[in-house]
Amino acid sequence: EAAAVVFSSGLPVTLVPLDVTTQVAMDELHLAHLSASNTRSGQMLARMIEYPMTQGLDVPAGRFLVHDALAVGILLWPKLFLQSQMGLNVVLDGPQRGRTLPAVGKKAIGKASVVLSVQAADFLEKMLELLCHEKFVV
Repeated sequence: EAAAVVFSSGLPVTLVPLDVTTQVAMDELHLAHLSASNTRSGQMLARMIEYPMTQGLDVPAGRFLVHDALAVGILLWPKLFLQSQMGLNVVLDGPQRGRTLPAVGKKAIGKASVVLSVQAADFLEKMLELLCHEKFVV
């Protein structure tokens, strides 16, 4: 219901859906790089993601999805993302409740810029460079 309110608000909205955020995963090499960095941000992030990465809580062990980082990354590096403007509807009832769908051939509750894909390797490289204050090649 909150998403329906946001999409119908008339404000500019960018949606980064899960099928895009799951394209970007850190691995054990990224974790090692963060741990060895000389920055508090890199070392803190390494400590935060070590447990879920080693336990395989949401994805196979040895990987960590950076969902929220993509929402920030699109503001920092928009050229890494393929986007499309489209009408959206949010299912408010039934078993699909909460699902956001493109409004194809029907009236949309609102329009948003929807991210369709991301250049995952380039995104990870830029994110690690920012966090560790050094060059990194994925």
